[in-house]
Amino acid sequence: SGFVKQSNFHSESGIQSLDVVHHSQAGCNQRAGRAGRTQPGICYRMYTEGSFELRPKFTEPEIRRTSLASVVLAMEDIGLDDIEDFDFVDPPEKEAFHEAYETLIALGAIRRGEKGLTEIGKAMARLPLEPRIARMVLEAEKHRCVSAVATVAAFLSVRNVFSRPRGKEKEADAAHYRFKNRRGDILTYLAIWNEFEDAGYSTSWCYQNFLNGKSLREIENIRTQLLQHLSRNRVEIRENG
Repeated sequence: SGFVKQSNFHSESGIQSLDVVHHSQAGCNQRAGRAGRTQPGICYRMYTEGSFELRPKFTEPEIRRTSLASVVLAMEDIGLDDIEDFDFVDPPEKEAFHEAYETLIALGAIRRGEKGLTEIGKAMARLPLEPRIARMVLEAEKHRCVSAVATVAAFLSVRNVFSRPRGKEKEADAAHYRFKNRRGDILTYLAIWNEFEDAGYSTSWCYQNFLNGKSLREIENIRTQLLQHLSRNRVEIRENG
């Protein structure tokens, strides 16, 4: 088709979105190559040669289309100076750095006009998570809900857990409705996790409830690793109900 879903970060709004865009020339050629990998094949391109010639030669590097908050946090943590002037292979726009710093200031990782990270920022840098989620997990310790928030963090780290097979949309919607919480998706995730845990992490339970078993097992793995990491960093994992 010549189109691809591409993750783009819009620094002016601070929003990451999955956009349908024209694939680059290199991307189109790479996909065409799939037609002859195991035996002779033909690739039909559903776009004109003129459209192809107008496309960029290469896909824009990921560092130029994602939030730099994680990058800036890591670079600040190791004490690099003049981060905006660092010799990146593909230098991001200045606006992306400004957005990253504003995000880290809002999260309490750095203080405006001061060098280096705050204590919260250093703790965030030790967590293998996107800064917003890392801050969320650290805040959870104050409210004694680390385990639940670690579960939420794991859900936010994977693709959609809901399965909606063609021809069974009504059955899937009815199964999903059982988990839905009117107070928000976060509590819906926790309801799914609690039942998945009670079912002994059963694949057949996932199938019966139209949930993606592969995604839920990935969530289980991420959650386990995250809780182990938090324990090693002396974060108290306790619940207050």
